Amino acid sequence: MKKLSAKIVVITVIAALSMPAAGQDIGGILQDLAQDNAQGFLGPLGTAFGTGLNSGTFRTAKPHKILGLDVTVNFTLIAIPDDALEFEFIMPDRPLPILVPVPTVGYVSIDVPLSSIYESGHMAPTFFGKGEYPEIPVNNDGAYTAIVDAVATSTGLTTDEVESASGVTITSLVSTLPAFTAPVSGIDIPLWFTLMPQFSLGLPFDTELTLRGGSTSTDEGDKIKFGGFGVKVGVNQFIPTIPLVFPAISIGYYATSFEIGDMIKAKNSILTLQVSKSVPVLTVYGGFGIESSSIDVDYTQVFDDPALPDVPIKFSLEGDNSFRTILGFRIKLLLLSINYDYNIGEYAAHNLGFGLTFR
Repeated sequence: MKKLSAKIVVITVIAALSMPAAGQDIGGILQDLAQDNAQGFLGPLGTAFGTGLNSGTFRTAKPHKILGLDVTVNFTLIAIPDDALEFEFIMPDRPLPILVPVPTVGYVSIDVPLSSIYESGHMAPTFFGKGEYPEIPVNNDGAYTAIVDAVATSTGLTTDEVESASGVTITSLVSTLPAFTAPVSGIDIPLWFTLMPQFSLGLPFDTELTLRGGSTSTDEGDKIKFGGFGVKVGVNQFIPTIPLVFPAISIGYYATSFEIGDMIKAKNSILTLQVSKSVPVLTVYGGFGIESSSIDVDYTQVFDDPALPDVPIKFSLEGDNSFRTILGFRIKLLLLSINYDYNIGEYAAHNLGFGLTFR
């Protein structure tokens, strides 16, 4: 069976975004999930992607001088909050075939939705949650009622007649139904790491162009591409300021995409207001950002058994990224620069950058 696995995503992070390994079959999981469960399971991953890829976009608000440049590698650590480690699992309406003996009628074959048999409101792990498959117990009263109603509908009997003839049998049948194992298991690591190479170049009119990204491949041969661009414009040129007194102020926009073959495509963007103040060696910077993130999944589950049809899996997830505050500092020694910033948003993130800066 061809697999869309968490390992693919993980290899991406090792080679391109850097994170620990895990081994789930996400394609198989999504096959059994309703859209709401897919959102619950993978939603935190989309938000983590956005948080990481939208980090490290700047380390000073002052644009480079014309043809000035820097080459930087950003390492970002995202902490996944406790409320993103599990979600409420919605029992699918997929029918469960049941054979019920009814006196005077014989064996009656019925289909009862799983949502009518099992308890609701149970929690399941997200992608980052516990590495175990939760078991959801049978709702005895609900299952009994659903089976009686289905038999009545199938035979034309009243529910009272069904209960009178087969009530004891149905009660016994319900007691033998196994718990439902939710098809979701997390990697049990509430952290996400990203790595982003970045190149910035100074242009005329106090403007700076940024290019970010790279490419690699998974063990399965799927091409991984991640990258994007950014533009920063100095605001000080448009307002009266006192040199050496006023901080540098800029507005920047950065867009980053991430692709694994044709299966996963993530899009992220952030608009930032940047402020910084420099003294020899040290720059203190901060800013406010408006951001967005999304993931599109388009995959076909292919089974080894030719009797099983291909299962197309296609949906989109929106990350919860919306606003963030950035606080950081940079130390520059000759050409070498090291910076750290703390990002306060939907998920907290620590970004550490190393680079060479010219002009």
